[in-house]
This record gives sequence, structure tokens and C-alpha cells, in this order.
Amino acid sequence: MKLALLSLALVLAAVRSEAAEPLAGKIVDLSYPFDEGTIFWPTEKGFAHQFEKNGETAEHYFYSSANYAAPEHGGTNADGSKNAMYCSHCYEGGQFKLPDISAGEMQQRVKGKLQEAGFPAFVTWLFIRKIPNLTRWNK
Repeated sequence: MKLALLSLALVLAAVRSEAAEPLAGKIVDLSYPFDEGTIFWPTEKGFAHQFEKNGETAEHYFYSSANYAAPEHGGTNADGSKNAMYCSHCYEGGQFKLPDISAGEMQQRVKGKLQEAGFPAFVTWLFIRKIPNLTRWNK
């Protein structure tokens, strides 16, 4: 029995020593807060959070539930209605904010903003690679 336990311990030690570390390398936190400090379109109400229930129940369990609401980031048409195709970073009042920008220039602009925010190069590439395919540049 002792020999079996010793053998098992040696096998487990060997397997453990060969296992790679699951999170080796640099970890980049891509999360961001979604709360009262989040920036929204200036005319919107912003983030709203309201608890429905938050506390102990009659059965002495803790229970918490809430509602939240936030405006969309859609651009606006000339009449002030939301535009379903373009975002608020590009389109306002029925016009492009940068009407003469090329797809390549937009890619560089977005790339710079993402890099400023700390996104790694690969993630930045994922975001910008399809910009030239957007309707704005495929008329």
C-alpha cells in the first residue's frame, strides 16, 4: 500500500511539473466601467441603475435584483432621430463629422484611439480590419 501511494505521488509530481502555467505572459484587462461615469451622447440621460430588491428575504436569504438603462451610441439624422447605420463618433445631425476622411485614415484614427486606451495590437487589428467594408466607403 505504501509503495502504491509513493508511486502515485511521484506520478502526480511529474505531471504537475510538466504542466504549463495557464496564464503565462501579460494579462490585459479589457473591461471598463459601465456606470454613472460612462460617457454618453450629451443630450441623453446617461446610465440609470435602480434596485428592485436588495436585502434579506422573509426566509432569511439575501436577494438582490435591479434594473439598469443606458442610451445607445447611435448617430443622429438631420431631424434628430437616431441613425441605425452610423455611430455617434462619426455621424451627427445627418452629416459625417469628418466628411472627407478615407477608410485608411479612419483605420489609423481608430487604431490610435484604441492604442491610447491600452488595447494590444492584435485586438486593435480585429477592430479596424473591416472599416473599409462599411457602407460609408462602399457606395
